[in-house]
Amino acid sequence: MFASVGYEQRALLDAVRVATGGAPLAGGSGGGVIAGAEADESSFAVAVMTIRSDELNFTNPIAFEDR
Repeated sequence: MFASVGYEQRALLDAVRVATGGAPLAGGSGGGVIAGAEADESSFAVAVMTIRSDELNFTNPIAFEDR
């Protein structure tokens, strides 16, 4: 999932979690979202891609940058 800053982030994340059934999620913020032949650089853009496979396994690591 990639989303720009216009949305209330917690509410957006909760809605995506409901829509995807709590599937593993990765993503980040974006200055714009490119989806197919479209580009949206407004403050209200979000893109979610789902992948389903009987052959692939996914692991969600967590990384923190210590500044």
